[in-house]
Amino acid sequence: MKLLVLAVIALAGFVWLGGIASADTRVVGDSLARQTYYESGGWYVNAVTGRALSESLPLVRRIATRHSQDNLVVALGSNDVSSESASMASDVSVAAAIPTGCTVITTVKVNGVTPFYSRFWKAHSRLWNQAVRASGAVVADWNAYSAERPGWFLADGLHLTGAGKRAYNNLLRRAVQGCPEDTTAA
Repeated sequence: MKLLVLAVIALAGFVWLGGIASADTRVVGDSLARQTYYESGGWYVNAVTGRALSESLPLVRRIATRHSQDNLVVALGSNDVSSESASMASDVSVAAAIPTGCTVITTVKVNGVTPFYSRFWKAHSRLWNQAVRASGAVVADWNAYSAERPGWFLADGLHLTGAGKRAYNNLLRRAVQGCPEDTTAA
């Protein structure tokens, strides 16, 4: 029975690591978050390769509704940028406005990503990052943090090496530590 439950959870892209009954940080992410979930000890991580925020807003709302006191990390953006989503800025604003303990949203890498993902990667990633900074959420600035760190990336310039996985996880943890102590006090 336990094996069946674990298999269903794994298939859904949901992983929980840690030894406590509940976590205070929940992550909705794409392949970058999926690559780093093993380092997330104690965080609930729902990360699926190819996930975009444009299709994940119902999931983000559902998690925030069920766990409104928890921190929510939205570690997405690369797939919105590569698909040239027209709704990027509004999606970021909607995600940031969903009531949670604290919402953290990641920026995406601007320079060094291969044109395979999009010929307009730089322009669209700048638009994403601008929307994240204007959203009012706590910003996990992956673009700034990873600048000049080619050793953190595989040949495609987007996916992560072992050092990159640790750095991405470290950035998310630092961003959550930057959350206000109590965002629910009246």
